[in-house]
Amino acid sequence: MSATAQKTSQIDKECADKACAKEKLIRAKFYWFMAIGCMLAAFVISGYIFENLGHGDPTYIVRNPLVVVLLLLPFLPAVFMAILSKSRRAQAIKILQPYYDKKSASDVRRLKENQ
Repeated sequence: MSATAQKTSQIDKECADKACAKEKLIRAKFYWFMAIGCMLAAFVISGYIFENLGHGDPTYIVRNPLVVVLLLLPFLPAVFMAILSKSRRAQAIKILQPYYDKKSASDVRRLKENQ
């Protein structure tokens, strides 16, 4: 392998490592937003349940669009982070694919030579 090819593969691996690190960071943010969303949803639901225990309609939560928006709003950043994480993972795989193809081709060649 020439020096240029080695340098190119090293740069590709570094780019893929950076993409993987970004993907892990995005995934951590996704879990953080999911936790916040769950806590806020539990807070809103518990508030309306306690409000409706003494008086009112228990189906008010489902019929009120504002409450539905309040329940779903905290989860929107988590959905965005999940989509972004998948695109980063795909980018890292695309960068590393030629490296793994070359590696598997050399492994196959070595196996054929050994037989």
